[in-house]
Amino acid sequence: MKLIHYYHIYCGGGGQWQLIMNQHMMALCNYGLIERLHEIRVGIVGPPEQRKAVKEISRVATEKKVTSVNFLLTDGSYLYALKKVYRGRNSLFYRIDSGFRKSFVIASKPLGGGWTEMENGQLVAVDASDGSIIRTKIL
Repeated sequence: MKLIHYYHIYCGGGGQWQLIMNQHMMALCNYGLIERLHEIRVGIVGPPEQRKAVKEISRVATEKKVTSVNFLLTDGSYLYALKKVYRGRNSLFYRIDSGFRKSFVIASKPLGGGWTEMENGQLVAVDASDGSIIRTKIL
């Protein structure tokens, strides 16, 4: 049985939706639910002009004009990185630097050694305070 999580976001509140979505995704990670999900589907609800923009983005993606999407979301406390390739090949790499201040670094091309290539559909959740990976999941 596939477990699909549907989540709707109201995006008309002056940017508050980003924080709320971040908190929701963090809760899925913290309680281990993200590891049980086969798929996450997000709906965006809001003013007509914002819904129109979302529809246009969806239309372009479904017409295969978009070959891949690299997505980063943060509220300053947590960072989520997602790699999704629809066709062709695209790369996204990360590494944890433990220099003066431990940090999570992400790049489309590895610069030097110590990089890990993300898999297609991989979501990585990172604690921004110390750069540690909290969860990783293939969606």
